[in-house]
Amino acid sequence: DKATQEKLAQGERLMEVLKQPQYKPMSVGDQVIVLFAAVNQLLLDLPTAKVHDFVVAFLDFLAINEITLSADIERAGVLAQGYGCVQAFMAPYAEKLGLEGTASIFFLVYGAVVLVSRPMTGKVMDTRGENIIIYPSLLILLCGLLLMAYAQSAWTFLLSAALIGGGFGNFQSTTQIISVKVVPRARFAQATASFFILLDLGIGFGPYIFGNVIPLAGYSGLFLSLSAATLAAIPLYHVLHGRKAGPRVVEECAGEGSPL
Repeated sequence: DKATQEKLAQGERLMEVLKQPQYKPMSVGDQVIVLFAAVNQLLLDLPTAKVHDFVVAFLDFLAINEITLSADIERAGVLAQGYGCVQAFMAPYAEKLGLEGTASIFFLVYGAVVLVSRPMTGKVMDTRGENIIIYPSLLILLCGLLLMAYAQSAWTFLLSAALIGGGFGNFQSTTQIISVKVVPRARFAQATASFFILLDLGIGFGPYIFGNVIPLAGYSGLFLSLSAATLAAIPLYHVLHGRKAGPRVVEECAGEGSPL
């Protein structure tokens, strides 16, 4: 029947997009883009033999037109997974530690730190660029996740909330500005929408992916693995953007007509 034929056709196209040249694998971001297209049946109208050529041409089009979907996926997705795990597993972890009362104010502390710190980091970023915020934010987030992995008391649990808020909260706001900085003014809306879509994907898939660590290494092992992912995000950010970052983010955006 028609439904079965469509499933078979979709499977053939999935096989095509999964094929990669030897010694030249796709980036994680590019793989997410092409798999999204294949899974959502956006390639069904293409002959199977033309799928690979279309994928190559489409990714080239994104690069030539400075549409930074791939970089946004890799930049935002890695740490969003960590925050998603904090949201999903903080309460059961606190219950295991006997800190149920402390867990009830965890995100209150997180939100307070974000609220207080963002205006200050915004002013610093305006004058000294994004790197002066991003690198310390990643290190602060790393410390927060490590502290959470070894938390045994209420004060260490809440201190980890403050560190995670200062780290991820400022990383998120800064990378949002970066996402519009690297595209022309006409693509600000697409860049912002892409950023938040991919951020939400990371938050959603993080618990599903890293949750498999809990049966093997417990909650402490989970947060240690998230710490390792955060540590890996530092060179990843440097390669994708940090080494090319300019000194004055807001002024550069304003020069393109940004409302900032």
